[in-house]
Amino acid sequence: MLRHRISILVLTVGLLVLAVSVPRGHTPIASRWNYNEHLFPIFRDRCGACHVAGGIGPMSLVTYQEAYPWTQSIREEILGLRMPPWQAEDGFGNFKNGHALSAEEMDVILEWSSGGYPQGPRNRAPVPPQVSEAWGLGEPELTLEMAQAYKLSASASDLVRYFVLPTDTERNNWITAVDFQPSSRAVVRGAALFVDTTGVARDLDAASVEPGFAGSGVEQFPTRPPIAVWMPSHSPVVTEQM
Repeated sequence: MLRHRISILVLTVGLLVLAVSVPRGHTPIASRWNYNEHLFPIFRDRCGACHVAGGIGPMSLVTYQEAYPWTQSIREEILGLRMPPWQAEDGFGNFKNGHALSAEEMDVILEWSSGGYPQGPRNRAPVPPQVSEAWGLGEPELTLEMAQAYKLSASASDLVRYFVLPTDTERNNWITAVDFQPSSRAVVRGAALFVDTTGVARDLDAASVEPGFAGSGVEQFPTRPPIAVWMPSHSPVVTEQM
């Protein structure tokens, strides 16, 4: 009788362990929002400037198949207020051209990423955007290009370098807006435009073997604050005329 009871106990425990160890097939769908109808417009408008094929983001988010593997990473970045990048802190006034997500957009993303991340109706799959080479404010009146391309080392993880852009103009120009068109959007993470009337930048550029300059002597420049700062996720801004 004792042996029989022990056998039953062992069998019961074994079945219990087996039942607990069976993996769940899929996260239950509890989200009111789906990718095709609700998430795609947010990712396209708020994230698509960087997280698109050929962009600076490490992965694309503008198709369901591309966004699906990153749902938990997306949730962590949104909760940590790290994405999309917007470094201005609250409490110091209202900033124009803000890039932070609205409370409603955050709620939609968080509910979708924790509620089974449904794709939505297959017949409503959106067309992913393409990286546009068009100027955001139309064709500029003055276009400045680097005289020589700079080759970035594959081992470089973060590099700041200054380049002198020849203006080839003798007349004064009133700058109302600045936009950038990097030849490799997957590499350029940000840019700033300076106007140097001292000649310091030209001297440092001429002393460098490679295009542009960095390292020794760079503390002499910039001599003034930048007149424009650009990031892939930000649209160009027109200066208000008084």
